[in-house]
Amino acid sequence: MQNYLTSTTELATKTAAQGKKGKIGDYPTLRSLVRLRTLLLLSEIDPASKRQVIEFLANSDLHYQISLERADLSGADLSGLYLRHIDLRRANLQGTNLNGTDLRGATLRGAQVNMRTSLNPTFTDQCTILPSGARLQTSEDRNDCRSWRMN
Repeated sequence: MQNYLTSTTELATKTAAQGKKGKIGDYPTLRSLVRLRTLLLLSEIDPASKRQVIEFLANSDLHYQISLERADLSGADLSGLYLRHIDLRRANLQGTNLNGTDLRGATLRGAQVNMRTSLNPTFTDQCTILPSGARLQTSEDRNDCRSWRMN
């Protein structure tokens, strides 16, 4: 996992050092490489380490620059994380704790959930796409989702 964190940070640093403006998400090849490394790592590590990876991505604003479609986050405790605009389409969220998360603008369409999945986010909006059949346990924050697209 340390290798993943170091190599991902180095990729971002090299991109900036080469005078490239923008973010990793602006470069398709780089974005694909980071996504591939992330998906492979998530499929091989334990649930506690999965949280560390998602925290790293969220803290470095990479969670919305790369797709985590089909990511294996089963059993991870992601409670309380800032996951705005995260792409978790068709991700394995079986047994995942999403209590207290900020899921505004997030996409969870087709995500695999089960009875052990805790979906009780602090914030959602009309842009939040939940897995089919999922119901929130809190009232939803209905802000205009167009505002984040302009940032």
